[in-house]
Amino acid sequence: MTPLRNHRLLCIVIYASIFLASCVQGGGSRTDADIPDTTARPAVQTVTPDYNVFVETSGSMTGYLNANPSGFVETVTSIVTSVKSYRSEGLLDGLNLFYLGADQSKGMKDFQERMKTSSFSNIATGISDFDIFFDTVLSHVSEKGVAILISDMIFSPVKKAQKDILNYLSNQKNGIYDKFDTKLDSIRISTLLLKYSSKFTGNYYNQQGGKYAIDTPRPYYITIVGKPEFIDALITRIDFSSFRGFEKMHLFEAPASKSLAKIIYDKKQSRGSCEFEKPATRLEVYHAKAENGVFQFPVAVDFSNIIAEEDFFLNKDNYRFSAQSLNYEIAGVSRINATESQHKGYTHIIQVKTANLKPGTQKVEFGLTNSVPAWVAASNTDNDTDIKQVKDSARTFGFSTLIDGIHLAYKNKYRDTDLFHITITVTK
Repeated sequence: MTPLRNHRLLCIVIYASIFLASCVQGGGSRTDADIPDTTARPAVQTVTPDYNVFVETSGSMTGYLNANPSGFVETVTSIVTSVKSYRSEGLLDGLNLFYLGADQSKGMKDFQERMKTSSFSNIATGISDFDIFFDTVLSHVSEKGVAILISDMIFSPVKKAQKDILNYLSNQKNGIYDKFDTKLDSIRISTLLLKYSSKFTGNYYNQQGGKYAIDTPRPYYITIVGKPEFIDALITRIDFSSFRGFEKMHLFEAPASKSLAKIIYDKKQSRGSCEFEKPATRLEVYHAKAENGVFQFPVAVDFSNIIAEEDFFLNKDNYRFSAQSLNYEIAGVSRINATESQHKGYTHIIQVKTANLKPGTQKVEFGLTNSVPAWVAASNTDNDTDIKQVKDSARTFGFSTLIDGIHLAYKNKYRDTDLFHITITVTK
């Protein structure tokens, strides 16, 4: 499991004993201007919301309930109970529990009772239409409402659609895109996507309607949608990675308005030589000289406000340079060790490199793109008719297509806006 970057800064952090240096030698002292101007994100929760929990009731979901022990039941009830405890903190007004395709639960006791196979089988349905599911879920997202969807995220259409299922799956993506796009037009929302795994004992239904009896771990997903301050309150107070079966998480949201970075001196991560203006957060490099045709310098950045898996930050493909900066590239990204006090308040070091150092002054502009994390594609399969693959795989049929629908809505709303974006001035 990759480490998570799931903590948030809650206040302005005051740094001490940090070296400000040129790319040739260290030295200098920190000035007030070098103290990062960063605040907790986003605004403090001022409204007491209702939480609306939806559990998918397709037939395949019973496999999670049959398992002994059932990590699914333990995790779902633990998360719902954690949310319920918000009431004592004054952070929750109402908790409503629903079953997609069935009546509303009558309360926590009834909810926990229905998380048993004997009760669940009575409300189970035969199809999983996520266009309809998300329409229902998003209708409960408002200035005062948060919605939580618990599902295996396997698209199961009506029988007549099974022969052309991939086309129907594409239509699902478009429908989900439209639902989220419309909601984003009316209210600013964040979407937290969580992946868990639980033992599964029961019938698995494939894309052609066939069923296999399996006894193996299978993935399931929890999607939480609401105003950013509500989602941030959840992430701050609930450690989702501590529940049984946790695997992955990612937050789809509006990009942050500020990006914190500073030039640092690290001989091992540099090529050539340079100096930089103080404070280092001015991001101005001068007297740049290449070595054997290559110029490279490290930049410390703060990704603590971005909720994603560690490999999302380390993947060089997730970064892009502006059209005027294409002579540069990312040579590498590394996590800053918590013991490195000189980089306190920063989370990663990015090595910026060029084999074409231009004369004069150049603006080097790049950012971390608002892209789908690689683990989504790694969790997907477009063919689940092979029982051996189903038994041996932690993949979900059609999953990445459905998530693409959510991502497209955010990409369209915040077009060409990176999650993190900086401009560095480099003068030769």
